[in-house]
Amino acid sequence: MKKKLINLLAKTGFSVLLFCLGLLLFNWPLSSIANTNIELFFIYLFLIWSIIILILFFISKSYDTITSQDNPDIKNTNV
Repeated sequence: MKKKLINLLAKTGFSVLLFCLGLLLFNWPLSSIANTNIELFFIYLFLIWSIIILILFFISKSYDTITSQDNPDIKNTNV
C-alpha cells in the first residue's frame, strides 16, 4: 500500500492533476461560494492552501524515497 502511494505521488500526472485542482479551487466558480462571508473566505483560502502544501510535501518525500532506493550509497542530508 505504501509503495503504491509513493509511486502514485512520484508520477508527473499527479503533479499536473494537483495543479489543475489548485487552479480550479482558487478561481472564480468555487472561491465565490466562500465569498459570502469574509471569515469563511479566509478560512477557505487557508484550508485549500495548506492542503496543497501538505500534498506537495508528500510528493517531495516520495521523490526522496525513490531516489534513496535507487542509490543506496547516497546519504540523506536533510536537516
